[in-house]
Amino acid sequence: MVITHVIRQIIVLTASPDLLAAYQDPGRVREYLQPAFDAFNRKHGESIALTDIAALPSDWEFSAADGPYEQVAVDKLVVSVLLGIGLDRAFSKDLMISLAGFLTEQLSGFVGMGVDIPFALAEHWCPGQPMPALFSNRRAAGELIGKGALARHGFTGHGVNVVVVDQGVDASVIANFAGGWRTRTTGSPAPGQGRQPHAAMMVRNILDIAPKARIFDCPLIPPSVPGLPPSIPDIEVFLGDALAVWLKMLRDIAHFRAHGRFPGPWVFVNAWAIYDRRTEIPPESYSDNPAHPFNLAVGDAAGAGIDVVFCAGNCGPFCPDLRCGINDRGPGRSILGANSHPRVLTVGAVRCDTTWLGYSSQGPGQPNLDVDKPDLCAPSEFREDHDAHTGNSGTSAASGLAAGVVAALRSRVDPVTWPPVHLKQLLLDTARKTETSGRDDRVGYGIIDAAAAVRALALPPP
Repeated sequence: MVITHVIRQIIVLTASPDLLAAYQDPGRVREYLQPAFDAFNRKHGESIALTDIAALPSDWEFSAADGPYEQVAVDKLVVSVLLGIGLDRAFSKDLMISLAGFLTEQLSGFVGMGVDIPFALAEHWCPGQPMPALFSNRRAAGELIGKGALARHGFTGHGVNVVVVDQGVDASVIANFAGGWRTRTTGSPAPGQGRQPHAAMMVRNILDIAPKARIFDCPLIPPSVPGLPPSIPDIEVFLGDALAVWLKMLRDIAHFRAHGRFPGPWVFVNAWAIYDRRTEIPPESYSDNPAHPFNLAVGDAAGAGIDVVFCAGNCGPFCPDLRCGINDRGPGRSILGANSHPRVLTVGAVRCDTTWLGYSSQGPGQPNLDVDKPDLCAPSEFREDHDAHTGNSGTSAASGLAAGVVAALRSRVDPVTWPPVHLKQLLLDTARKTETSGRDDRVGYGIIDAAAAVRALALPPP
């Protein structure tokens, strides 16, 4: 018989003692089913072939009473089969109904049959397309990272200055807005005049964790084309703007410190990444070059006692962002430049149930920068508690939450006593482990855990 269709079906059988004993052996199950299919073809002039026992759940163990688990009564067995349909018969629902009726007559243990939708377990999750599927809510995200411990121990972000390097925040909705820096990027708003939802999401996530932090604005990312996400069309032009404003911020912060203006620690939050290296000339001149002027400036910020947080990027191997270059996706090729800098906290994304998100850029990082990237992960793909329409997604949302944790801790942890490299190490050491006891290239050292970090600091009550 020439097979033109292969149909995957499930067959449900009553678990008689004989079938239960034979259930782990596909060959014996086939011996039970095959005569019924042969008889159906002879009687009805059909040509259905039982081509394979596609799957038996062989990892189901019917444990003995004295085993580690209680014995479970099993009254149904499910077998997945592949049926081949020949040239002389097109597949139809009527054919399957006819077959099911015949099997009911022929097999004393037959219960029913239906379509088997193949699936497989995965250690990652991808949101639905074209609209994202938000998995959980802000409350669950806060619980996962131990948010409650921060407020209980006086870690509120009070006196901490957080610079949001993004598309521009809206000062009118931020009670503790403190100013910002203008960039040369064509079309970028003045500090505090941004209306882009991406920057609004960043501020929400930072202030949810560190509600008393001061917010500064640095609208560096180019404005979005209506209906499309932001992008960096020319890497060298963008980095020129980034370097200029970065150096200006460092000079101004040094001036503020010298004159007592805006006292307290500083945190830079960068929810941007290079997704496509085709405009990087020459290749790897920024993405894997510690001597690039912008990478040097990032190191200078950390050396000046400023905590620097970067998102990992959204070019993971399973569902990369459409903006990601074909050669800039997956392991070793998606955490680039400053996002791979050894002195920054690089943040990937998980769901609120700790499942790794398949778009989160995966390490290792760049060999001439830091291969141990990302450093850790934080939650993403969650909605607001009382607003299901407003979502938080991407490694951007995760980096905003992580920056909030850093800002909250900084309200009681001085950067002179605890320089950025030490605070970063504390967060790595106290991260919630997921699949491994060490680090891996998906989640880094685990999920940021503010409660564990507070316990490790062992500070007296404020």
